[in-house]
Amino acid sequence: MFVNTRLFSPVVVEGVTQAPRGTWEWVQWWSEQHRRCNEGYTVGDVSITGPHYWYLNFWKIRAKERNSSRKRLIHPRFTDLDHHFFHTLHRARNIEKKDLAVRKARQMGFSNKYGAIGGHEFSFEPDSQTVVVAGEEKFAKNTFNMIRQGLNELSGSEFYKNKL
Repeated sequence: MFVNTRLFSPVVVEGVTQAPRGTWEWVQWWSEQHRRCNEGYTVGDVSITGPHYWYLNFWKIRAKERNSSRKRLIHPRFTDLDHHFFHTLHRARNIEKKDLAVRKARQMGFSNKYGAIGGHEFSFEPDSQTVVVAGEEKFAKNTFNMIRQGLNELSGSEFYKNKL
């Protein structure tokens, strides 16, 4: 079981730098965020992958807030399942040079995670192409719309890009 998981979301807790754009402090802060989104982040003896850091700190998902019955855009919370998923994805892609298939129940939030991964690819990999595939077209469209929504939510940050 993980404790103090909010420490993995420093941008959510502390906010984005208030340093004026283009100053040394501003450049350093955004450079560090870029590094964390690619290389990962460690708190104590627990590490998360770069895409997991991106997901927790810069991506928003449509979900229920605690003590609410309505869904709205929120930052994801750290979960054991996500920690395992992002580490398994990292191992498959970067160590074993393989793809990853996940067998799971419906309504587990994987469309949100895959949307964040598509957004990460678009934001950090030059000339990337993301293909969304599902058993039914409506599910692929739903995930693609999550990618688009998440990328649009980045406006005002250094990770925002114009899209065609």
